[in-house]
Amino acid sequence: MNRIYAFLAACAVALPGMARAEDSPETAWQKVQEAFATAIESGHKSTVALDVKADFRVPPKPAVPEMGNDASNPNYTKRPKSLTSGFVIDTEGHILTSYFNVDGKVKSIKVLFPDGKSADGKLLGVDESKDLAMIKVDPEGLHLHAIEWAEKQPEVGAFVMALGRSPEPASGTATRGIVSAVDRIDQAFNAIWEQSIQFDAKTNYGNSGGPVVDLNGKLVGVVAHVRLISPWGQNSGISFATPNWKIKEVLEKLKAGERLGKPKLPFLGVGPKENSTLVVIGTIQPASAAEKAGLMPGDVVRQIDQVKVGDWGDFTNYIKKKKVGEKVMIKVTRGEEDLDIEATLGERPSNP
Repeated sequence: MNRIYAFLAACAVALPGMARAEDSPETAWQKVQEAFATAIESGHKSTVALDVKADFRVPPKPAVPEMGNDASNPNYTKRPKSLTSGFVIDTEGHILTSYFNVDGKVKSIKVLFPDGKSADGKLLGVDESKDLAMIKVDPEGLHLHAIEWAEKQPEVGAFVMALGRSPEPASGTATRGIVSAVDRIDQAFNAIWEQSIQFDAKTNYGNSGGPVVDLNGKLVGVVAHVRLISPWGQNSGISFATPNWKIKEVLEKLKAGERLGKPKLPFLGVGPKENSTLVVIGTIQPASAAEKAGLMPGDVVRQIDQVKVGDWGDFTNYIKKKKVGEKVMIKVTRGEEDLDIEATLGERPSNP
């Protein structure tokens, strides 16, 4: 019982004015449920189903077997023949979805709306790195409900809902979770090239491209980076969304039909020294930006630009957010000497 009261007390903090300390557990929980239902209902008004007919691109399987091995399930990495999701962003007929849903030679797109109406869609622009695609329908005769955009980025610990309309377009789907990171980049395992929201609502092929909304039903991001080949498998409990501020960066370009590919990845060319409690450079790749700048094995990294470096993740995550050709100032300790070393970032070899 104490755990229940503690949970409801947390809800009271997360949902001010909805669950108060003086409420009984039953009343408080009811208010929390009503808040979720209201937010989901609001977001579902803009959520659509997409019936995409295409010769989809099939990514190559990794050379090394990953978790989620398809040996026992030959259909594991096959794209299911089912509907996916998207959402209306304006009354002019623009529909935003995931690039994953149109990754191939598209033959036709049918957009199915919550009221049962449907319309043919035309693919406009795409952004591979942000996992975004823009579809356009003729708005005549359609009642389009544009989704509202959240003004602030969600904080770690905030509730969010991933919405969709698959497999039944007449009925919306929803999974609830909390935000665990707001600035996630994971190029190695999940092919996430730019900052993304990480949350623990389960996502899959059906709600790929659907909206991720906050407790007010407002858009915080797009369900993104659902992959056929994933080191963790589908429905692993960790999901990603392209945040709304990253969408705004390219929104007009997508409407204009631009096709934006994956960016060149910045590369310094250093590796960590193993079994060290400090951020120590262990290896330097030949002809890399690090070698050209004069970094050496054994250098202890203290700071990059104005960012203090506490661990190797701080160091590499900062570099991932930079661009090829940008300069960074790295403060290191070499023996008894403190040095400021300027490096011009190169491009990661064999850019995928």
